[in-house]
Amino acid sequence: DRDVTGVQTCALPIFSFEWSCEEFLGYISTWSSVQKYIKQNNTDPVQLISKEIQKLWGDEKRKVSFPLFVLMGYIR
Repeated sequence: DRDVTGVQTCALPIFSFEWSCEEFLGYISTWSSVQKYIKQNNTDPVQLISKEIQKLWGDEKRKVSFPLFVLMGYIR
């Protein structure tokens, strides 16, 4: 075990994008958990839910936001 001391960080930005449903589905398709699911089940889970998401999303672009979180520290 190591003694780790936390470091206070400053406020970090929230990244926001205007995405179509297709762009959003493309993004979640890159997740490692999706790729792992495909390897284990030989099917794409994004395709299993894409029609329902498209129905709810509609044709317009929507704002998608990602807050950035950082956990920092140093080892003594």
